[in-house]
Amino acid sequence: MRACFVHADPSRRIAASLPVWGEVIVGRDAGVDLVLDRPSISRRHAAISGNPFGRKIEDLGSSNGTLLNGHPVTSPIPLRAGDTVCFGSEVTLVYEEEPISLRLLVIPALVLLIVLTVAGLGVWYGDKQDPIIEEAAVLAAQGVHAAHSGNELDAKAKLRSAVGLLYKHGYLDSAPRGRGADTAFALIQPHLSENVDLSAIFRDVLKSSRPPPARSLVDAGGCRLDRVGPRELDMCIRERAQQVLVALQQEPRGVPDRFFRRIGERLRREHAFLEQALERGRPLIPMLQRELVAAHLPPDLHYLALIESGYRTKAVSPAGAVGLWQFMPGTARQYGLRVDGRRDERKDPEKSTRAAARYLRDLTFEFGGDALLLALAGYNRGENAVRRALKRLDDPFSDRSFWALVDRGLLPSETVDYLPRFMAAAVAGRAGLPREDVLLAAGY
Repeated sequence: MRACFVHADPSRRIAASLPVWGEVIVGRDAGVDLVLDRPSISRRHAAISGNPFGRKIEDLGSSNGTLLNGHPVTSPIPLRAGDTVCFGSEVTLVYEEEPISLRLLVIPALVLLIVLTVAGLGVWYGDKQDPIIEEAAVLAAQGVHAAHSGNELDAKAKLRSAVGLLYKHGYLDSAPRGRGADTAFALIQPHLSENVDLSAIFRDVLKSSRPPPARSLVDAGGCRLDRVGPRELDMCIRERAQQVLVALQQEPRGVPDRFFRRIGERLRREHAFLEQALERGRPLIPMLQRELVAAHLPPDLHYLALIESGYRTKAVSPAGAVGLWQFMPGTARQYGLRVDGRRDERKDPEKSTRAAARYLRDLTFEFGGDALLLALAGYNRGENAVRRALKRLDDPFSDRSFWALVDRGLLPSETVDYLPRFMAAAVAGRAGLPREDVLLAAGY
């Protein structure tokens, strides 16, 4: 089918044609395929993908959401003629279709016939192995051997490279949430000469290969942001941010200097919000920390609830996210919360926190316990968007890090800014909120 979007208001009837094949990115960024220059539109807001026989729409983790016929888009949904799509809160378009010429289907049909013929020959001869799976199996076997030999660092690198190879070549695009590594190991396992539990080995080496942080960074003491002057503020922010990274079991060394400046900028820009939210959250924080620890997660992750909702248990976003942890309905149900006309457990602080802990635990295993910053990016943007970004690295697991994706411009600005916002909340919660005049005098 040929297809296009037209403006819902006939007096503003503008048309945007969609190509027959491939993916169209909708957003505010000048580099996307369909530019909608409105404040409520994210830089990369949504994607429409398809072929001559149909199309689907997917929200790309936008800040204000995408609605299809009034319902939030939480997963890829087929588009039909006459559907109304609302991007953010300002742009409403109507999806239209017209029959495609039979002539345009001839080439795709021939291609499909060739593919099926080649696939049939492959089954007939039966002696061709998938080279990508075979290469991943070699890496995994090397990882297993390293693990058996007590070399956890090499085992971790090899197993990550095996998973990363499948990521890069699209084998894990349809893997369930939080099960990317497990799916990869299930694909690799039949190609190994020995029967081992690759997922269990991977979990073990992730735990045992993590180097202990410097003792000076583990100590609870340190400067107070609410007591230092402008000259000492930069160093104090750096010291406290490194302590938060260690508490998150992340490597504090090698963090770019500009990151610490962005934390200070966030402390200045959101000063009033942070002050109010930290006070509002005092009664909730013990429960939040308890549930996170019960899920074997760092307790400082409770600051995610601060930047998501300001610790408001009944917060509602324009996109339909609700509660402390701003769950969309589909994700909430997937993690055991009841969301229907009679009850919305996203507003229940304890139940929603247990669900958020399970979601964060899945993201942590997805990207690795020592890459929790990628899990935070996944919480903000959606793990599929982070997967797509990782696939553009040379080795999506061994080379992967939040900083690598930022340096290569593979994450949208909203997600790049999500971590400084989280860190600003965490350092203020741990060491006090600097006075606004001190932040201003320090150049923020």
